[in-house]
Amino acid sequence: MSIISNLINVLGLSPHPEGGYFKAILIIASLVFVFYILIISSVIPYQYVWGGRLESNEQMLRFESISMIINLFIIFIVSIKGGYTRPYLSSKVVHVFLWIFTILFVLNTIGNLLSLNSLEAIIATPITFILALMFLRLAVEKIN
Repeated sequence: MSIISNLINVLGLSPHPEGGYFKAILIIASLVFVFYILIISSVIPYQYVWGGRLESNEQMLRFESISMIINLFIIFIVSIKGGYTRPYLSSKVVHVFLWIFTILFVLNTIGNLLSLNSLEAIIATPITFILALMFLRLAVEKIN
């Protein structure tokens, strides 16, 4: 894990609440939530997301709604892990979700690399890769 830790330290992030991991994830997740709202409201055309594979407005609404729920759950879990909110879930459950989020963002990074939309690939791939690394770093920490 030292390679991952070194890479994330180079980015100036820390896994501790007073550091940048928790805040960085919460800021990115909040910005992504706003992005979802812009897609649903048609400010950003849905053709620029989901690898350019969405075929209808209804399909976009379904996919974006699920994404928003997952995103809110990510904010909830990271807020618990970072000590920003009451621990409504046990630390073991939070730990399992950190691993799930790590896998989710690794798969998301692969999906972004395979996107039919080059803009999505260029912008989203590094973001999801960094998120995958941050979640991995949090997931490998000892359970409290």
